[in-house]
Amino acid sequence: MKLKQTLLAGSLSLAMVLSLSTVASASNKVNFEQNTATDNTYGYVDSEVDQFKTYTTYVKGKSLDTKLYKPVSGDTLVVVFHGNGEGGVDGKTNNYTQLAGNRLAVTYTEKEIQEKFKGAYVLSFQAPEDWYHDHTAEAKQVIDQACKEFGIKQKFVSGLSAGGLMSERMLSTYPDFFDGALFSCAAIAKNGTYVEGLGGDYTLDYSSMTDENTLPDDLDKPEDGSKHNQTLKLQRPADFNAYLSNYNTWLDKIAQSKTPLFMVHAQNDNTIASSWTKYAYKYISTQRQQLENNTPTYYQIIDDTNYDTTTSWSQHWSWIKMLNNDVTDSTNTIKTIDFITSLSTSKNTYQEKETSLPLAGKSDQENTFKFNLVAKVKDDGEKVTTAIIDLAGKKLKDTNLDAKMFKVTAYATDATGIASSQRVNYGNLIQYTADKPEEIAVEKAEVDSQGNIVLTLANEGVLNYTAPASRNLPMIMHYAIAPMTLAFVEEENPAPVTPSKEKQQTPDTKKTPAKTQTVKPKAQAKTKTKVVKSGDSTTILPYVGIAVVALVVIILLLTKKKKNQ
Repeated sequence: MKLKQTLLAGSLSLAMVLSLSTVASASNKVNFEQNTATDNTYGYVDSEVDQFKTYTTYVKGKSLDTKLYKPVSGDTLVVVFHGNGEGGVDGKTNNYTQLAGNRLAVTYTEKEIQEKFKGAYVLSFQAPEDWYHDHTAEAKQVIDQACKEFGIKQKFVSGLSAGGLMSERMLSTYPDFFDGALFSCAAIAKNGTYVEGLGGDYTLDYSSMTDENTLPDDLDKPEDGSKHNQTLKLQRPADFNAYLSNYNTWLDKIAQSKTPLFMVHAQNDNTIASSWTKYAYKYISTQRQQLENNTPTYYQIIDDTNYDTTTSWSQHWSWIKMLNNDVTDSTNTIKTIDFITSLSTSKNTYQEKETSLPLAGKSDQENTFKFNLVAKVKDDGEKVTTAIIDLAGKKLKDTNLDAKMFKVTAYATDATGIASSQRVNYGNLIQYTADKPEEIAVEKAEVDSQGNIVLTLANEGVLNYTAPASRNLPMIMHYAIAPMTLAFVEEENPAPVTPSKEKQQTPDTKKTPAKTQTVKPKAQAKTKTKVVKSGDSTTILPYVGIAVVALVVIILLLTKKKKNQ
């Protein structure tokens, strides 16, 4: 009897020790895994860009690649045409970089702008190569399709650089089709570039810039010379007179229309002469006055594309201030974005569209947490800014994190198959490899309201600018976070969840069933600190304790049976 009691006490003690060892004996190293199953397939998420979904795909001569943003409801359509850097290469498109190269498309999805439009669809086109080719018929077909499908009552067009050229081409080809237009630095007479429908013979000797081979500072008065444009080395095409005549034909049709316009350019743009925007404004406004056409026509030539000395953006990028609503017209009447939104006549009841960043989800690997890379389109393009580690409901014991705890490395690979054919690839991370990645500075580490870890990272661009194609190409982003020590707080033996009496209901089968409610437990669960080890076997230890208890029971039963015999 005494032996049996001793055996029972020892077994129970052993079971308790083994069970408790799951809290006390585990070590604390965890691993991290990048979530690569993102909508864009490039390894990161972007709450603005990811709202755009593929609408049409490129079919030569019939259709173009487009991405479409849909509001909750609305009857307005904003059509946007990208710049030269965001087009395809020889018909090979990606239907993405027109969203990522700058804020042209995503600007029109911002809450304040959507509210003023009472909800607007945003249709973002990508050219199979560039807008110097005439794709007006294909674009018009896609726009007509969207208007019919979504019951569109008003249409606006916005573009930049080559997209400004495409905006003017559409406005002249389809007068009065759009209800308003806002664009910057329309790419008229870009050095060495032939434009279908305008011309562009650049066979002159441009080794030294003179009045004869340089665009005039004032296109109305070429005799006044080209001192400013000589400094910027802006070339005059050999077919300049025919080019200007063809452009006047475009402007005549625009002037005769009832489409309100706002054009923007930077004075020292060394890609496209600001002379062309000055000329277009003067030509259209003069013609409209003569025709007694009171349609609003605005323009502005800004002094600088940069806000201060912290940036050194190209003087071609006048669209940055245009899209930020930081340009007022030459008569000091109205700002750019205020202009385009003021034209809305929609009576739709606006409903805000809710957006949120998806979590990475739970990893299939033991003691491993997945993380999402988060990108945002900045003024100068889309960049990875943050990593959010999904702790899958686990709570950190210490939420005061130090950025120095985390080591992050990265590299990128070409997503298009085009980069290898280019002479130069300027994308930063594409210069690195899996064997030799770049170390990414972690500027801040914190825990968000959901209990997940948020790392603020040194910004890295997601696009690879290439030459000689002069295109922004998407890259697949590969990030790694080194294994590290983390301690968690976990619930042990939680109290059963029981609905409180006042919330218990007997549903009437003749009525609509009651909605499911979240019920709080009666008692708070006790918590203990638990540390997790990569590859740990401690998860089986509770079962060892159970097995010991079972063994004791069997011994007792056998002893009783023997006694009865």
